[in-house]
Amino acid sequence: PKNVNPQSIITIKENRTGQLLLGTIGGGMSIFDPASGKFSRFRYKPDDDKNPANDRVYDITEDRAGHLWIATGDGLFRFDPETRKITEYRHDANNPQSLSANDVGTIYEDKNGVLWIGTTSGGLNRFDRETESFTHFTERDGLPSNDVFQIMEDEQGNLWLCTDRGLARFNIETKAVRVFTVNDGAPNNPFDNKTAFKDRNGTMYFGGQDGFVRFN
Repeated sequence: PKNVNPQSIITIKENRTGQLLLGTIGGGMSIFDPASGKFSRFRYKPDDDKNPANDRVYDITEDRAGHLWIATGDGLFRFDPETRKITEYRHDANNPQSLSANDVGTIYEDKNGVLWIGTTSGGLNRFDRETESFTHFTERDGLPSNDVFQIMEDEQGNLWLCTDRGLARFNIETKAVRVFTVNDGAPNNPFDNKTAFKDRNGTMYFGGQDGFVRFN
């Protein structure tokens, strides 16, 4: 289809109405309706060729309110499908409560409805919906790296973070971090972007450059 380049698709999610949300590199987000067979395309600045980073969509999450959260190479975006309203969030060097970095790779809504955002160079962000502000967690807080590629949640409410320096468990309540290394049986190599999965039994799979890790 003209509205989407199949070779550039990096993520696919299904929303509550059965539509497929496609994140692409260079083409923004496309929404495919299987019932009609039609695509609709989302690009934040379709006429701005000088700043195409927001057309690199790495992840899409539909929250419990039905809003779409879009992770791009140039910020985080919230899209309301009903009103078509777009809200953008970017790093502001003068605002310590802004997004920690504009290169956003992953978004996760935990079981309590809290949004967590993984960035490249800015670590992990917790988003406060009431104040529209971000709390940052980085290497200074115990993370093995400020490059967070993927976020998952276990049955105890811990977040598991894939980074370029291994795997970390983040306790949502205490904010304590445990890093898993070769001494714990983890491989001595980075975990690649977008290669993580949790099955219905709670077993997690993390992909790396030399294979993958499976554990419960």
